This record gives sequence, C-alpha cells and structure tokens, in this order.
Amino acid sequence: MITCSICLLPFLAGDNEPSECQAPPQVLSAVQARYLKTGVAIGVRVPDVIYSLEILSAYFISLMLYEINLRMIEEINHTGRILEAMFVFWEFEHRNGTAFIVHNACANIFRHHLGIGMKPSYDDLIKLCEIEQVLGSPKGGKLAGRMQGLNYEDIGPVGCKIDLRPFWEYRVGRGCNRFLWTEFFESPLSWALGKPDTFPKFYSTVNGERLKNLDQSEKQKGFPTLPIDILNLIIPLLSTKDYINVMSTCRTLRLIALTEFQAHARKRVLSLRWATPLLDVGEFDEAVKQNPKTSEWLAHPINAPDTGDWILYLSHVHRTNGMRARRRIWYICEAFKELYDEKYPKSLYARNISTARRQLENNLRKSQLNVEAHRRLMHLSELGWEQNSAHAKVKADMGLDSPIPM
Repeated sequence: MITCSICLLPFLAGDNEPSECQAPPQVLSAVQARYLKTGVAIGVRVPDVIYSLEILSAYFISLMLYEINLRMIEEINHTGRILEAMFVFWEFEHRNGTAFIVHNACANIFRHHLGIGMKPSYDDLIKLCEIEQVLGSPKGGKLAGRMQGLNYEDIGPVGCKIDLRPFWEYRVGRGCNRFLWTEFFESPLSWALGKPDTFPKFYSTVNGERLKNLDQSEKQKGFPTLPIDILNLIIPLLSTKDYINVMSTCRTLRLIALTEFQAHARKRVLSLRWATPLLDVGEFDEAVKQNPKTSEWLAHPINAPDTGDWILYLSHVHRTNGMRARRRIWYICEAFKELYDEKYPKSLYARNISTARRQLENNLRKSQLNVEAHRRLMHLSELGWEQNSAHAKVKADMGLDSPIPM
C-alpha cells in the first residue's frame, strides 16, 4: 500500500485487490474512499515534476497532468499535442526510499506553504524537484512514505499529535505494508480519516432562531454590563477558546456575539489560516467547479460578509473531523517547510547557486561599469577631448582593468 508522505494515511487500493488491502465498508464513506484513491506525485522521479494520480491496483497507477502542468504546457506548446495521461507500473520502493506521493488536500496545503500557486514559475518547479534532494527521499520499509528528519508524532498541539505506526503492519517484500483499517476506525484516532477539504457550512446571515430569547432585559452585573467600547478592547486579548466560553456565559453576551461582535469572530477564523479554502492554490474555485451550489455556503476568506454567522463557523471548525484532520496536516506542512528552510542553505544546491549568483552579480557589475565608461568616453569625444588620455582617465576612474568596448 502507498503511504501519503504528509498525513501518513494510506492510499486506498483498487477495487480488484485482495480484501486485506481494502477498507471494510463500514470504515469509509463513498466520498472518503474516492478521496483516498487519488493524489499527487511530486519530484524528480515523476514525469513533468508533478502529476495527479489514481490508484488502480497494487502495481498500476494512472497518471494525469496536474492542472498547473496543463497551464504551463499550454503557454509553451502550440502544437496542441499534449500527453495528458499515462499508465505506469509501480515498483513501490528501492533501497534509497520511495516516491513523494500525497493526497490532494495535503498537496494543496503543502504548495501553499511553499508559495507555489496555480501559475507556478519554472523556479517553483525547480523547488519541487529540490525537495527530495535537500531532505532525502521518503523512507521505505517499515516507515515507508515518511520524510527524513520529520518527527511526525511530535508535530502540532496536543489535539493534533497522533502516532500511526501501530496501525501499519509490515510484511517482507516490496509494497507489502498493510494498514489496519478496522483497528484504526475503532480507535480514538479515527477522526484523522476526516476529509480535510470538507469545510463547515457558512451562513451569510444569522438565523433568526438563534436570536430568539436573547434580549438584554435580564439584569446583569459585572463584565456583561461594560460599555461596548471597553469590551472591544478586552475581547482581542482572549484566546479563541476563552472567547467562545465567555460569550456563551449569558444571554446578553450571546446576543452581542451574534450581532455586534461577528467581526471579532471573523478575524479569529481568518487568523487560523487553515479554517477557510486556500485561494492561492485554487481550493475555493475547485470546490465551486465540482458543485456550483457550493458558492452559496462556502466561506470565502475575502468576499464573505462580516455580517455572517462567524461565531457559529468558528465553533464548527473546531468540532468536525475533517477540520481537525486539516489542522493536523497544516502543522505537518509547516514543520516540513521549516525543515526545508533549515537544510537548504547547507545543501549542495545552495552552495552552487550562491557561487553562481556571486559570479553573475560580478559580471553584471563589470558590464554596467563598461557601459557607463563607454558612455562617458563618447561624451568626452563629442567635446573634442583627446581620446587616448580621456580613455585612460575614464578607465582609471571606473576601476576597470579590461579595455572599454569601442
């Protein structure tokens, strides 16, 4: 079975595979199963650096051009002949590790952290190739798919740390690792199977039922009676957990939270970063493309109105399994980027690039100086000065040892 190198969950095998390679029907919904069958392959072992893929069987994979590849190829290919898909034989791993393959949502969050959007430059594709060269290939064997240098079990806050190693069964032979679906599903960690690109429903207005019986007629003392201006200064100092708890203590504060303080909740939602679709990698557009009605309730991080029920949305993103799984993936990608940034300056790539860059800058400086010297020399010639003495003076002033182009 193939392992995602970010979330460490398996890719679901094809329908014709032995039952031991399949997830029991009660473990995964049809949507979850479809999600776990597809992903993205990245790196130097992959044609065109990055490809979408679908697991067909234990040994065959369907590769399809990733959208960003299509965009780039369309810009440089005017023949109209594009190899959009291929079938490949999958040899799982070799002694140096295996390929870098991740689920679709993991790929989106990963690209977001690397700053690679839907229209990548060639430098972006080079960065994708350098990942395995800087960090090493994903491991094989018992730890198949895990990136070297990442301690997955210690990444993120307490609620996001999980250890999947007990649920992988290693068997001798290539590609013989097996995931214990039933054991994992029955464990307290089953929330990690939540689909991480399924967002809670966002309501553009507060439902009137939620405002019923929330009036300020009840007598209050202390904190709820403070002027709104004072509350506006205090609320930002609270953690999100404390904010939700405080605003739920009485009807007066609940009414304020649902009306005047929705902007506070919106700010907290957006500060989480993982709680809304990522625009730069096309998550929002892709969701709407798959189902146009999604645009009616999916929280747009820019266009969604301040008057929406953000306090409800803030509560829901901390409750659903999908968002909890997404939060875990977010922290893993953050740790991935930090490790890459730490190791890259010490890598062979950085040394070679730094040397080449210094040489290029020196050549550019000399070229600019030569051009400036030539310009000054021509100016002197126009004034009727003697060319040889002027040439020597300009050459000395500019600090050039090489002849000035005439």
